[in-house]
Amino acid sequence: MTEVLPDSAFLTVHYEALIDDFEFEARRIISYCGLEWDSACLDFHKNKRRVRTASVQQVRQPLYKSSKAKWLNYRQQLRPLLDAIGENGWDS
Repeated sequence: MTEVLPDSAFLTVHYEALIDDFEFEARRIISYCGLEWDSACLDFHKNKRRVRTASVQQVRQPLYKSSKAKWLNYRQQLRPLLDAIGENGWDS
C-alpha cells in the first residue's frame, strides 16, 4: 500500500481494542481525523438525529461485547486477507 499511499493515510482500529477501551480508541480516531473531541462521541447511541441505514437499530444501542473474538471462528477463511494486509498478529 505504501507505493500508492503513505502509511499515515490509514488508521488501524482493532474491534477488540475499541470494545475494551472505547473512550481511548474514540479519542484516537477523532484526533487522527483532525477533529476536536466532543464527549457526545461516548454517547453516540443517544443521538436523536435521523439514521438512514440498514444498521439503524445498532446505531441506537451502546457498544456491546458479545461479538468480541467471533471473527476467530473464520480465521482460516480470513488468513489470505490478513496476510495480504499484514495483520499476522491477529491470532489471539
